[in-house]
Amino acid sequence: MAVAYDNAKQALDFGVTTLGSGNFTIGAGANRVAMVCLATVGNPGAISAVSCGGQSGSITPVASGDSPTWFFKIFEVINPSSGTQSASVTWTNSVTAFVTVITATGSSGLNNGIYSENVAGNNTSLNFTSNADDLTASFSGNGNTDTVASSNQTQRISGTEVGADTGPGTSNPTHTWTHTGNSEVAACGANFVAAGGGGGANNSLAWITA
Repeated sequence: MAVAYDNAKQALDFGVTTLGSGNFTIGAGANRVAMVCLATVGNPGAISAVSCGGQSGSITPVASGDSPTWFFKIFEVINPSSGTQSASVTWTNSVTAFVTVITATGSSGLNNGIYSENVAGNNTSLNFTSNADDLTASFSGNGNTDTVASSNQTQRISGTEVGADTGPGTSNPTHTWTHTGNSEVAACGANFVAAGGGGGANNSLAWITA
């Protein structure tokens, strides 16, 4: 069974220690998984809660990394409820934060988290390890608030400082995020593992600095 993209939602707030994505619709397909990304300007400190669709997720990130501007963490929530739902994250330090959630069906969980940054350029790439029928997804922030990074993959969230995309559903794709100018670009991602695909969700993390 190939993983299928379901939906995406994002919220932004300033000087907060908890943030919800706002309501969005989760489809009723089988083997639902939510990828919840917390991107903050400054260190959020310890994570105390992650949830989506009425289900709690592990507070141990599948992927994480930080640049001079951004702190990224990606969390997994298994089997969020379908229908009108929301995602939320709670942490320690008061920061500007984006919470972005991508949901998918046909997945057993997340693995192969990856982070990359380019602190003096206009692009950065994530080279994923995945199998055919998996679905890769990533999130990007840049240091130039006047420009929005764009992706070479299917962009699901755009028009904000933090973008989100999903890949082609093929093995080992590369996600490249680009913006004009030479300020930093940071990106973080993970892989929705196809249910029954034999890969298993192992929550391994890779780190790349461009």
